[in-house]
Amino acid sequence: VVSQTALDYLLANIPSLLAAHAAGLPRERLLKQLPGCGQAAMDAALGRLLGRGVIIERGSQLMVPRPDEDRARAQNESERAAQIAELLRLSALRPPKPDEIITSAESRRAVEALLRDGVLVRAVDRAKRKQMLFHRDAIDSARRRLEPLLQPPGLLVTEIATALDISRKYAMPLLDHLDAIHFTQRIDERRVR
Repeated sequence: VVSQTALDYLLANIPSLLAAHAAGLPRERLLKQLPGCGQAAMDAALGRLLGRGVIIERGSQLMVPRPDEDRARAQNESERAAQIAELLRLSALRPPKPDEIITSAESRRAVEALLRDGVLVRAVDRAKRKQMLFHRDAIDSARRRLEPLLQPPGLLVTEIATALDISRKYAMPLLDHLDAIHFTQRIDERRVR
């Protein structure tokens, strides 16, 4: 049982406590900021505030909505994603290392969104356990160029790298990806369609 006065106090103070933390607070930290408040009372107040849209929950964080900041952040992430996609499109089959692209939390979110949307492809060199990010257009271009060449007895990695004018560093993750999507098949040291 919670008195109306106590509930009103929580309803009035929780938004201002959360407003002071732009990234929000998890429930446990918020409860610590409300001395004498029990979990059930705080949950009742949070339920009402969330239901009214006074506060929002993003992951495990409770926060005051900031629509202008959210729009600006979404716009920045969208622009960053477009920059990364264009960089990788222009890099074709010689993309920069992923750690040269993913330099911040914002760029990580942009890359993950591009991977989810299928704009980027994560290719992994299984032997060296290194990943490479390719634009889907680069993968499509490689497939078109390799298709007529992959007749039996097939091509060696070095021959494929020469045909695509790339080094083994790029050829191995690309070929492992093409094997994984069943475009190529490895038979001994050769790849065939």
